[in-house]
Amino acid sequence: MARSTQDIRRSISEAFIADPTIQAGYKLIPGKTYEEQFSKVSLESILFWVFASAIHALEELFDKHREDVKELVAEAEPHTLRWYARKAKAYLHGYALLPYSDKYDTSALSPEQIEEARVIRYAVASEYGAVVYLKVAGADDKGKPTILPNTILDPFRAYIHQVKDAGVSIRIISAAGDKLRLALEVYVQPTLLSISGAPSDERQEEIRKAVETNITTLPFDGVFRPSDLVIALSSISGVEATVVISATATPAETNNWQPISGYHRPRSGYYNIDSLTINYKPYDTTTSL
Repeated sequence: MARSTQDIRRSISEAFIADPTIQAGYKLIPGKTYEEQFSKVSLESILFWVFASAIHALEELFDKHREDVKELVAEAEPHTLRWYARKAKAYLHGYALLPYSDKYDTSALSPEQIEEARVIRYAVASEYGAVVYLKVAGADDKGKPTILPNTILDPFRAYIHQVKDAGVSIRIISAAGDKLRLALEVYVQPTLLSISGAPSDERQEEIRKAVETNITTLPFDGVFRPSDLVIALSSISGVEATVVISATATPAETNNWQPISGYHRPRSGYYNIDSLTINYKPYDTTTSL
């Protein structure tokens, strides 16, 4: 960023009076500023202002050149999958792009207006069979992914059609979270189990909360691995082992439940827990002698 003429002039004058040869030649008093020892209309002051003005103009030209180079690089950059995801998040609902551009004019908008118009909170692009699949979602009041209504999707599709590369086929997906059903066996220290065979309500709530957190904090379009869930539960005091008896998932609009073996990526990009069953058992190693 270009320095002001005043800042440049100050730097020159400070360096000038700090030079030992100048101090001796001008008989300057150490500790005094340039302004205290030179008049504003002195030849030195006038020359310094001329030099500072020229340097300021040069630095402004450098700034302009830097911006021009950035723009050229951006235009020449291959449009990767990450680029499509970034462009999706840059969409401002209710506003038009600049003519012949993929950018908005936000000079008249407040930060609050811009934030309100950014309705695409989650976006991931992937490519299969020469088609770019763009998964997008909004956010609820807790910041969790949520399906976008057609009133947003329709103009968003038009926006993507304007900014995408010519000839690229794009399919936009915004769906309710995939439904997930889990059945777990959790082995707990026997001293923490009541007569009914279950831990306290507080500990049960802690375990259920850990399961829900493991699912809801996955990255958008992230992979769910039952093994990660087992590791998360092992960090809870008193939980010694966990077995995932059953893990199945289906897109929200169907009931085509499929077993999860090893890992699973949600079609919508995120999950909603449909059911969670937890059976508690005592972790008693003395019975396996």
